[in-house]
Amino acid sequence: MQLIDAFIDYVGPVRRRSERTQEIYRSAVSSFFAWYFSGYGSASGKTASDTEKTASAAGNGLMEIPEEDMPGILTLKTLRDWRHYLLTEKRYSARTVNQHLSAMSGFCHWLFHREVLQENPFDLMERGGHNAIEGVKLRDEKEKRVTFFSDEALERYLEETRSAADGTLLELYAGEERKEIYDRICRRMIISFLYGTALRRSELISLPLKAVDWKRKVLTVTGKGGKTRQLALTGPLLGELRRYREAVAAMVPSAGNGAEDPFFVTFSGRKLYPVYVDRAVKTELGGREDCPGHKSPHVLRHSLATELLKEGADIYSVGRYLGHSSIAATQIYTHGDIRQLKAVYEKSFPRAGKK
Repeated sequence: MQLIDAFIDYVGPVRRRSERTQEIYRSAVSSFFAWYFSGYGSASGKTASDTEKTASAAGNGLMEIPEEDMPGILTLKTLRDWRHYLLTEKRYSARTVNQHLSAMSGFCHWLFHREVLQENPFDLMERGGHNAIEGVKLRDEKEKRVTFFSDEALERYLEETRSAADGTLLELYAGEERKEIYDRICRRMIISFLYGTALRRSELISLPLKAVDWKRKVLTVTGKGGKTRQLALTGPLLGELRRYREAVAAMVPSAGNGAEDPFFVTFSGRKLYPVYVDRAVKTELGGREDCPGHKSPHVLRHSLATELLKEGADIYSVGRYLGHSSIAATQIYTHGDIRQLKAVYEKSFPRAGKK
């Protein structure tokens, strides 16, 4: 199923929006991609009929739009240019432009929750009057800040909460406090694991027991599109994973132990769910002065990628580690310091600086 079709299925059957709303959303999102792929409208030299044909193809699910291309397409600059195009070339009313922006905001929100986008670029919008296009403005791109936590801060957190990983809590508490203690152990394991592996939230949730090869110290991850990658597990992290599963065995008798059963489970023995993982990160890191800003599983993924680049890892290796299919995605996920990326690139590939 094409990306736009999948989005409309979400808007309709899942979000229960009316057929009219679905039509508006499909038309708006399709028109955005038609404009984008035509070279930003009239600047491409295409005729209006060419653009309309492209929009029709997109709207009917005939246009293949790879998910990995979305971070590079849905940027603040692109959205600003598209809004300008709707206002000046299409001469749409403020109400129509806001309808288009609302549809694209929903599309970006959907991609964010599918972990295709690191963040919804519309979250960087300041909205004024509901129907006043003058009140809808994009912040300067210089204001955009991608959150990541320092290695020192995360190591400090892990040291301070070590009792939740070394079996101490498991020995001290029992009875009615078991759920509270198990959740503390699980939350701490989630932080340590996400920072140690840079997995996506969805990858952590779907991880089966067979993914961990205890003897070879290797983790096999199935990512987007069913693609698999293997990551090395360090001794300390492997030890924490082993103790976590010992806690599961002792405190969660309903948890399965088969190869396909989930590695991480709730106190009821079921597979983790997105809200549980999100809440774990916010609960454990919320309020810490050394971990400022937004708290989410993706920030931990982002933090490890940033640390790897700071330590001199080449961007292609980091991309493979993260499961990216293109270097463009790695540049966006590792945020921000283009000077750092350039330095790493030139260090790893000496010929890059030669003309």
